[in-house]
Amino acid sequence: MTSPLTEDVVEYWLYFLSEQNSPNLSEVLTVVHSLSENYIWYDECFCLVEKEVPVRHFYGKVHYGNYDKDEEFVVFLLMEISKMYPNVVVKTCDHDGEFLLIWAAEVLPYWLTPENAINRVFIWNGTVCLIPRPKDVRKQVSDWPKELGSVEEALNLIRRYPQLCLAPIDVRQAVDSQLNGYPEKVREDWHSVYCMLPAKLAGLLKLREQAIAPAVRAFSCRDYVSMKSLKNPRFSSSNLVRCKVKFTKMLYAMLALDNFEPPHRSDWKLPNCDDPTFKAYNIGMRVTIGFELLCAQVRDADLVGMITPSSDSSLWQRFVTDLKNRGYFKNEIVGSAGYCRLLEAAKEFFKNITQNDDKPNDAVSIVRLLEKLESAENGNVDTAIVQDNDNSEEDSDEWLNVKYEDLNEMFKQQTTSFAPFVPSEFRRKVSKFIEQESSSIAGVCPPGKSRGLNITKEEFERSMRRMIDFAEEEEDDEDEEAASDSDSMLEYDTESTDSDERRMLATNAASRWSKQMHSYMAEMDRELMNTAIGQSFIRDENRGTQDAEGKSNDEENVDLENDCFQPVNVDKTLVSNVLQSYWTQGGEAGPAATLLMSLGIRPPDEPHAQESDDEESEERLLNSIS
Repeated sequence: MTSPLTEDVVEYWLYFLSEQNSPNLSEVLTVVHSLSENYIWYDECFCLVEKEVPVRHFYGKVHYGNYDKDEEFVVFLLMEISKMYPNVVVKTCDHDGEFLLIWAAEVLPYWLTPENAINRVFIWNGTVCLIPRPKDVRKQVSDWPKELGSVEEALNLIRRYPQLCLAPIDVRQAVDSQLNGYPEKVREDWHSVYCMLPAKLAGLLKLREQAIAPAVRAFSCRDYVSMKSLKNPRFSSSNLVRCKVKFTKMLYAMLALDNFEPPHRSDWKLPNCDDPTFKAYNIGMRVTIGFELLCAQVRDADLVGMITPSSDSSLWQRFVTDLKNRGYFKNEIVGSAGYCRLLEAAKEFFKNITQNDDKPNDAVSIVRLLEKLESAENGNVDTAIVQDNDNSEEDSDEWLNVKYEDLNEMFKQQTTSFAPFVPSEFRRKVSKFIEQESSSIAGVCPPGKSRGLNITKEEFERSMRRMIDFAEEEEDDEDEEAASDSDSMLEYDTESTDSDERRMLATNAASRWSKQMHSYMAEMDRELMNTAIGQSFIRDENRGTQDAEGKSNDEENVDLENDCFQPVNVDKTLVSNVLQSYWTQGGEAGPAATLLMSLGIRPPDEPHAQESDDEESEERLLNSIS
């Protein structure tokens, strides 16, 4: 089992802990149908097929394109299936790998990496399972495998120790929060507006609301070549009806915000922009063109190859029986118009959910349904049936215009779980971030080992001595001569005395080098003190005074500048610079905001008081650093 090669694809495998209580495919399809009957998929719908290798399981994949909510809904469906059938264990991943771990990235165990997470993450009984390491369950189980070489080994552990395999509570809560609100959350993403459409399309959308998605995609992906198909339109603008069309907010935004003007040869005549009906005609024209482009893709296609449920298919028969048992047909009489409409929708759902093509052919399916409508109505659709006369209000488009206040509120909601800004905690996290030796971020490839300079610590120290003061070389020579003389004099002495002398010489040399290094660094600080960079640092007045008082008279006479030299307070300077940088950004994206967000810290609001109040507020914040 490998991650899908195609981006924006989510794959899932439904395994069984035992064959005795495992559900059949028709039962699972019925559950999915009841939960996703009115869901509008961006591209592909949820599908399942039965496979036997390496063990019996159900498999499916969904291409969700740019609409990440489809991936969330897939996980919701998998969660519900695992709740209803405790014998089912689900494995899912996308092109990023174990994306459930990405949802819980802030609370993952420190030892978990993309490499060792393979065959560890599952869904069972409506929650996330994370198979632990052997050392974490050593007290409970002694024969826990060190590595998980296959899915079968992982399933065996879940079967034997289900409670030990549950993910930490923080991880489970993070995944649950991502799915919080489903299935009611689906309705919040709907957007219904009135459109002026040809009667045929109005009838099609009445029968299958989900057909709007491929039409919008075809409109958004149009090009010069595909637009040539509009020379021979299939749908006329002479017989338009007013009907309410349901979109997802993403589909509606793709359609409404597209900068498009009707072709010169088009028979669509839009009213003036200030006309109350302009919006209905404009959106209706775009929807119609989308269906035109969709139908043009299969104008010469062979419809014989369409997948149609066979009436004698045992899987199809079981599926219909399960629908009847769940009350899907709503007591409609067999053969009635209502029953046939529901049966046709069930057939289409069954066809889509059981096919295993890389890309379901939505265009062919829609053309086939349109031809059925035309043949049933002898080419004329009853406008009285498809036209909406309820005059209910359509949804507002205000959400397309995001105000600054709304954006700021959305930002605050996303950072409610972040810790408040505490200078000492910020200092600690920055130090930890800088001192970190390795990164476990997926996709980050460290550079190869350099074949350049390879220097030991001792060699580096000798080089630094020569760089600081060339006179050090003479002292080193004297030390070597003295050491050589001492060695020759001590040849006849004991080994312990020889060792003590060498240790003393090495200690003296290191002490001289350390003093010179500190002196050199202090001189650099003094030179920088009066520069623009030096003036920007926050200095520790107390330390400077204490250092000055502790000096001897001889040291004070060496350099009078020592009396006024104050060392830099690195912690306060760091906090002050980050805060000033963030406040200068005015709440927009920037390096300071990125740093704070990556550390999980909520930045403080900029003080809005007058003059000195601002300085006092910042000073209090900086003084809180321990």
